[in-house]
Amino acid sequence: MSPANETPLAPIRVLVVGGSYAGLAATLNLLDLCSGKAPRFTPNIEHTSRPVPVKVTIVDERDGFYHLIGSPLALASEHYSPKGWMRFEDLPALRSQPDLKCVQGSMKHIDLEQRIATITNPTTEQSHTEKYDYLIVASGLRRVWPVVPQSLTKKTYLYETSEHIHAVKESAGGVVVVGGGAVGIEMATELKTVSADLDVTLIHSRSKLLSAEPLPDEFKDKTLDLVRESGVKVILDHRVLETTKLEDTPGKPLWKLKLNDGTSMYAGHVISAISRSIPTSSYLPSAAVDSEGQVLVSKTHQFSGEVPHKEFHFATGDIVPFSGIKRCGGAMGMGLQAAVNIHQHILSTLCGMTPKYMEWPEYPPMIALAVGKTSISYTPALGVKFGEDVMKAAFGDDLGLTSEFLMTRAEAALKYNSMHELPAAVYREFACDRSTAGSGEVVILALHDVERESNLNSAISPAPPAGRIHLNMSNSDEQDPPQSSSQLSPPPTSTSKPSLLHGPSTPPLLSLTLSQLLTHQTRRYGSKQCLVVPWTGARWTYNRLHDESQNLAKMLVDVGIRPGDRVGIMAGNCEEYVSVLFAVARVGACKILFTTFKIGKADNSALLSRFSRDPNAAPWLEEIIILNGEAREYRTYADAIETGSNLAEDEIEELDSHLGTHEVAMLLFTSGSTGNPKAASLTHHNVINNARFIGDRLALTHNDILCCPPPLFHCFGLVLGLLACITHGASIVYPAEIFDPQETLLAIAREKCTALHGVPAMFDSVFSLPREGLDLTSLRTGIIAGAPVPRHLMEMMYEEFGMREFTSSYGLTEASPTVFNAHTTDPVHLKLSTVGTLLPHSHAKIINPTTNTIVPTGTKGELCIAGYQLQAGYWLNATKTAEAMIRDADGVLWLHTGDEAVFDDKGYCSITGRYKDLIIRGGENIYPLEIEERLVKHADIERAIVVGVRHERYGEVVGAFLQRRGVVGGDGDGDGRGGRGEGGNSNGTVKTPTDTQIRQWCLQTLGRHKCPSYIFWLGEDGMMAQVPLTGSGKIQKFVLKEVAEQWVFGRGVGGARL
Repeated sequence: MSPANETPLAPIRVLVVGGSYAGLAATLNLLDLCSGKAPRFTPNIEHTSRPVPVKVTIVDERDGFYHLIGSPLALASEHYSPKGWMRFEDLPALRSQPDLKCVQGSMKHIDLEQRIATITNPTTEQSHTEKYDYLIVASGLRRVWPVVPQSLTKKTYLYETSEHIHAVKESAGGVVVVGGGAVGIEMATELKTVSADLDVTLIHSRSKLLSAEPLPDEFKDKTLDLVRESGVKVILDHRVLETTKLEDTPGKPLWKLKLNDGTSMYAGHVISAISRSIPTSSYLPSAAVDSEGQVLVSKTHQFSGEVPHKEFHFATGDIVPFSGIKRCGGAMGMGLQAAVNIHQHILSTLCGMTPKYMEWPEYPPMIALAVGKTSISYTPALGVKFGEDVMKAAFGDDLGLTSEFLMTRAEAALKYNSMHELPAAVYREFACDRSTAGSGEVVILALHDVERESNLNSAISPAPPAGRIHLNMSNSDEQDPPQSSSQLSPPPTSTSKPSLLHGPSTPPLLSLTLSQLLTHQTRRYGSKQCLVVPWTGARWTYNRLHDESQNLAKMLVDVGIRPGDRVGIMAGNCEEYVSVLFAVARVGACKILFTTFKIGKADNSALLSRFSRDPNAAPWLEEIIILNGEAREYRTYADAIETGSNLAEDEIEELDSHLGTHEVAMLLFTSGSTGNPKAASLTHHNVINNARFIGDRLALTHNDILCCPPPLFHCFGLVLGLLACITHGASIVYPAEIFDPQETLLAIAREKCTALHGVPAMFDSVFSLPREGLDLTSLRTGIIAGAPVPRHLMEMMYEEFGMREFTSSYGLTEASPTVFNAHTTDPVHLKLSTVGTLLPHSHAKIINPTTNTIVPTGTKGELCIAGYQLQAGYWLNATKTAEAMIRDADGVLWLHTGDEAVFDDKGYCSITGRYKDLIIRGGENIYPLEIEERLVKHADIERAIVVGVRHERYGEVVGAFLQRRGVVGGDGDGDGRGGRGEGGNSNGTVKTPTDTQIRQWCLQTLGRHKCPSYIFWLGEDGMMAQVPLTGSGKIQKFVLKEVAEQWVFGRGVGGARL
């Protein structure tokens, strides 16, 4: 090497194309060698310990490593599929490498003469070049769907596999897998193993399975026996000539398959496991590849074609032609050999030493197949072996995600005799880093040195500090492993997993005020459209919003508004509302967002008239500004903007510079669904970070357009809507001043909205309207929240609106508001049954409300929240603040939500009821949600709202307010349980089921004590037609409870026999 007094050697640049088995094996073994260590796969191999400065760049179309070995199971099991894709930035083996960079991109061209590669970003489609000294081509073969997912990011992969699994499981008529090669065998048997009730048929055109593989008949025959024993029906010597899609009729097969003998068969789903693998070498010159596109190499993996600098160009893995059966273990062994040979070539160039190259021989036929719960293998040394012990030896417990299987494959590839005969201690291994995996999370692929990790079950060293590996990956998933806090640890005496969750600790929290946020985003997206209000015609860019709010802030300062003052806003959704929000924030005053529930033009006029007549009506008011319209006594919004535009900015900038992120930014009134609303004090820090994390969960970008009917005076419209868009540079559309379903549909179609927010009743109203002629295909995602969500609404969002990335959510105003939210990539069944997982930097527990102790996972209790998003308190209401926000024995402040919830072992949360809605009948707890969901399944019931009614003997009994199907409810925006029923009337007319029939319907699935004792039909027999609502559209059940008791005790209404 260079003498000490010479200039240090510049790092040698190595470019690796492909981050799968061969590419990772070559990369990590080369980094070992260049750091003076033995290669990790073979620590006892003879090598030259000569450290060399090196910089390695991996380029891959995907954002992570896809575990091809487990692909058949990943396409059958929603539990396993997330484990099959591990982002490069999550791999401990890569994170620990300071000399490694990962780039997501497509290789477009490589100039072998100049040693320059051209790479295109898959998102922006922009290209850049990378210079290199050595090239390793390991991009493998391109396989088609569904043999291999076609996604480029983990997020889209999870969606792709979830859709596939859902289609398979929901298919009527069973599944047919076409093709009896290794892929078809494993796909069919994994499907049958995961879904035992599913009819699975495997069709193969030859007389034996695996007919194309050079394997003995004994192996093929025994494989057939194992497939049939797994429950898969096998049809041999039949070729599928034609596959025809039939009319989509519920409960009927969707596909007709015509066979070569003239017969036909039917299936609900067809999987083609027949595909020709295509080499991914189009970026190389034709002289470097053979007629099939595979790279021509010598036994040392160096290019052998007529190309320049072939000694600096290597290829390894499936991209090169070789005899035998292509296997992932073989690719890993070849990657090792390429790494050793590059290191030898580097040393020969730098030091003049004679290189000792590794050569790869012809691989003999060998294979291991996972056939359901068992496995079968063949090697020349051992012959045919099968059974559960072979499964354990070859695949471990999870198809090779943990060390044993992949280690053994590398062994077999290197020693060419048996997967089971050689000592494991001489090899490095793929291991799992459990130190960074949360409960039930993906087992993360890692490569560890044997010196540091002799026992695979021992603890693994913590991950290195962030920033040591430079990752240039787009579309990263935000669901990072949870990190617990010592102050938030479960009781040490717990014998089962407690219901205590900690959200991811990344990304870090932002430290911005609302004015700083808008200024920052305006610099990035100034000329981009920010705000669209069709009903006023406004189309504001980020620049326009920034300038308007700046001028309005100057006017507010001019009239005497200072930090700590309060500015009330009483308006519907409009551009002026948004301007006022940011103007008040810039001054440092506090916004009070009033409900507009009872505010209309007439009411506004009457209110203003009262203020002008009576100066004592609101003596604290110093200035009134009219946002829309004119009033001679008061300043208009236009006047305020004009005034501000002529004022200097010095004072406003001075006030803005001293504003803290933890100061109260707004007072938002709670919904008031259980009583009088309270004003929650929320800080800049609260709402900005919550909005940012919500936008992350929705995968929002600057290209998204959100249609947002929920009101700005509520957290839903303000934080989940406006601020989520601002934090991600997106656009927001407010279709009407107050919710209007027709205008919402028109706005989606005209503005090509990609996201839609709403409470359940809003979606129900929108779905009730005709949509002919409206193109709604732009919709991708959105949030439905604000009340328990009926399953049929989510299904309609998914199927009728195409919102395949919609998310469910849970929050409350006091928590800024969101606590749990689904990911866009979560399986549909989890979005239907849960509110997702905890947001970053949040903490949650479920307690027994009587003892205040944490309950075990899977047990219902009261949900409590801690973390950055908790309100500063209820405005001027210390008593209510103390009741809701309580410190535990460790001093941690918890918000007691009053909602009943349960966690599963993966961290998903289900909201099961509200304690204040709880009905206690004779000492038994009854939850309204369960009864409401049963009631709306009746075909003649459109809406059901259940409350407790006072009873002398039992304390309380069940009362149900029902709306008949076909009768238009008077409230329009309520969020009671709505339904698409199963039984009862089906002829389109309004039926009149008796109260007795309704109770009998409930008794089919519910206990007698849960059946309604009192039934009130809305709009009939003198009962009110309108449901009492809060300003944000939630039902006021406490009012309905009062109505029910007045109706029963005041009018003597008869109930059921008790």
